[in-house]
Amino acid sequence: MKFIFSDYVKRKAQLRGFDLTKIEQILRYSEERYFDTVTHRMIVPFGNHSL
Repeated sequence: MKFIFSDYVKRKAQLRGFDLTKIEQILRYSEERYFDTVTHRMIVPFGNHSL
């Protein structure tokens, strides 16, 4: 699975002080996943997880 972060996501992560590698780990290894029927993509909720 390959993750490509948009410039928008990169900028928002930088502004909030998040590490993109930690975000990628959450996306890659989260046990909780949902399917978006509009975009036909898998979604991993972040919730209140500590990054």
